[in-house]
Amino acid sequence: MKPSLYKLLNISQSTDQKEIKQAAQNRINQTKVAAQKKDFAFLKVSQNSTPEQLNEVAKLHIKKIKEAYIILSNPEARQSYDKKLQDMNKKIQKVNQPKQVMKAVPPSSLSKSTLSATKLPNQNSSDSKQKETSALSENKSQKMPKEIQQVNQPKSVENTVPTPPRSTKRRTTRSKNSSNSEVTGKQILIGVVILLVIYYIYSSSTPNSLDIQPERQHTVPTQLDATWAKHTSNVLTIAISHDEKYVASGSKRDLIYIWDFETGEIVEELDESDYIQAVDYHPRKNWLAIGTEYNYLYVWNIKAEELHDLDHIHEGNITNYSSIYDAEFSPNGKWLASANWDGSVMLWDIENEKPAWLAKGTRDRSQPGHLNSVQDIAFSPDSRTLASAGFDNTVRLWNVSDGKQLHILKGHDDWVLALAFSPDGNLLASGGSDDIIHIWDLITVSIKQSIYGHDDDVADLVFMPDSQVLVSASHDNLIRYWEVSTGGHIATLEGHTDFVNALALSKDGKTLVSGSGDDLIKIWKVKE
Repeated sequence: MKPSLYKLLNISQSTDQKEIKQAAQNRINQTKVAAQKKDFAFLKVSQNSTPEQLNEVAKLHIKKIKEAYIILSNPEARQSYDKKLQDMNKKIQKVNQPKQVMKAVPPSSLSKSTLSATKLPNQNSSDSKQKETSALSENKSQKMPKEIQQVNQPKSVENTVPTPPRSTKRRTTRSKNSSNSEVTGKQILIGVVILLVIYYIYSSSTPNSLDIQPERQHTVPTQLDATWAKHTSNVLTIAISHDEKYVASGSKRDLIYIWDFETGEIVEELDESDYIQAVDYHPRKNWLAIGTEYNYLYVWNIKAEELHDLDHIHEGNITNYSSIYDAEFSPNGKWLASANWDGSVMLWDIENEKPAWLAKGTRDRSQPGHLNSVQDIAFSPDSRTLASAGFDNTVRLWNVSDGKQLHILKGHDDWVLALAFSPDGNLLASGGSDDIIHIWDLITVSIKQSIYGHDDDVADLVFMPDSQVLVSASHDNLIRYWEVSTGGHIATLEGHTDFVNALALSKDGKTLVSGSGDDLIKIWKVKE
């Protein structure tokens, strides 16, 4: 059984949401300190572990803590978890309950030998065991029909061999059924061979998504051109300016770097004293949208060097905690959308710096919207539709003009973390913690293609300009290219040594920028 989430956070079942949040934060801080101080006992690792191994264990532990917080801070999820925990404890108690073998035999029918054997449970002599066995057999024989008694009666009692030791007796019992066992073993062996043959035929005739060859060759950036190393913590977000002169990157250590796209030199550094979780450039102006962990949404006027603070109107309707997970300008430059931990999606009239609408679901479903945190958002190329991805395992489509929910796309078995519209506007790609990529046909509003290839969370997605190739970034440290029409694997980029969190693609599709938990930004280009 998995350890209790309450035990993981060191809290009781009566703890309120505010205390749960504080407990989760305390455990995260303790884990970080333990990794720095090499506290092997706290992390439950060997003293021979390297610093890299300690950090990896700490990351996994923090991930579990965050998952525990999400469940326990959600009233419905917490109630469901408590019920499952109680049911599991009942099953364990039932399994561990000692069996009472003698209970089936009526006390009045027990012989003296049986009673004496019962009084001496620790007696190990073969004589006492024989007496106990014979008493039970006599008891049972009284209730058996005469015909069965005759069949079971030994032919020659006088020549009966003395009862062998217990271990030999067990072997003797098995030998009586050896013929049946041999037949069963042969049947199982034949069945396994048949299954292996079927699997071999099936796998050779229907290869998995990584082995499917694309219908035609595609030109994609696969050559590592440069590595930018300045961040000192996870690179979480990347954006390329509309004129493709600059690249903005944000990290966990409160810093935003503005890089010269051509030379890789840092031209500006912004310190926001907050985790930077989202950056995006305006499609025509020198504006940079910035979203932070503590619910702040800014628009930085790069040319005038002015920072506009958009009042954080997101509210904690799902949890009491709010955090901007994503922020994105619409292609027409009129809108700015933001996604929040509290389960809400907000559209901003960026020219007037005021909210246009706010969509947030309610537990009673009286108002449409996500029932858990919103991780990612994406505008359609015509700026008419907004897609949002949530921890409720759904993708939702919104009408930008009035905030009306158009469709709920269900297909993922776990959190949906990444979204991308195809440039032609006909497709939407989604990826999540179930390691699967779904490509949705927006005309029929159904899954056109499902791609199984990554071994961990799909963290970011982007289409190539021709809408024929999809790029995916994953926490398996890899970047992969996929052919949309077949789901075929085209190429894999290896180079990052930690989670690949973010992708950005140049307009011509010849340069790809990736950001990772290894604190690095890598530039990939088409081979000349």
